[in-house]
Amino acid sequence: MAKKKKTDNIQKKREMDRETLENTMRIRIDRERIEDSESLDTSFLEGRAHKRVQNNKTAKEKILIEKKPTISFPFFKIIKILLLIILLVGVVVLKNNIDNKKEKVVDYDVPKEEVPVIDNNYLFVGDYHTNNFNFEEFDLDYHYVKVGDEDFTISKVLDSMNESIYRYNPSIVFLELGINDILDERDTDDIVNDMEKVIKGILDNRPYAKVYVESIYPINKDVEDFDSDYEDIEESTLVEFNKRIKELCETLKVSYLDIYSELSDDDHLIEKYTDDGVTLNTLGYERVFKIIRNVVDEEK
Repeated sequence: MAKKKKTDNIQKKREMDRETLENTMRIRIDRERIEDSESLDTSFLEGRAHKRVQNNKTAKEKILIEKKPTISFPFFKIIKILLLIILLVGVVVLKNNIDNKKEKVVDYDVPKEEVPVIDNNYLFVGDYHTNNFNFEEFDLDYHYVKVGDEDFTISKVLDSMNESIYRYNPSIVFLELGINDILDERDTDDIVNDMEKVIKGILDNRPYAKVYVESIYPINKDVEDFDSDYEDIEESTLVEFNKRIKELCETLKVSYLDIYSELSDDDHLIEKYTDDGVTLNTLGYERVFKIIRNVVDEEK
């Protein structure tokens, strides 16, 4: 009987121990507190949400700062534009200066300045006819310069305009040229073109000067002592050349002196005016001087 009681006590203790263990492991849930939301402590959740909001705000501010629009024309770009404008202005000014210098270049071989002429100054330019003309013999009583050479041609005068014409600043120029060009068998067109350049050179560089172009003087192959050097020159060639020169003078509006007609008869140099059929003697120059004297008297 005592043994059975002991056994019952042991069994009872085991059951108590099992119940204690079960009570210890069971999670206790207070449903009233769960259903009563106002009594719940949610401060830890509010802190976490506040932190998240702060983090989001910081991120947004960073993005806004990074995306902040820049100035359209930063300072360094304005400086570049100003420098470019200055450079362009400098190039334009330099070009204008260069162009002005080009316009002011003086050609010393062909002077452009106009030298005032106070008194009449007559200039005679020509070949052997001019070179042999002794003006003192006819009491030439006005200022004059004679530039003559036995071998003068129109092309040679064209190559020495400053030395032959410009430097004398003439008020009147008498041009007696062409026979030596024809003697050199130059083409008539080339001779006339050179004469045109000589005349235009005078008009451009000494515009105050009047120009008189003398015709080529005639020759006479029938004279006994005719100069054989001129044997190949035909009278018709001289006539044609003088016709072209007269037309040129009309075009350029300068004076043409038809000395050929004054010294010739039937396109031949009148014998009393020559000893060799080519050059003039005293009577021949006296006839030419009368023509020139008439021109000079009209210009006074």
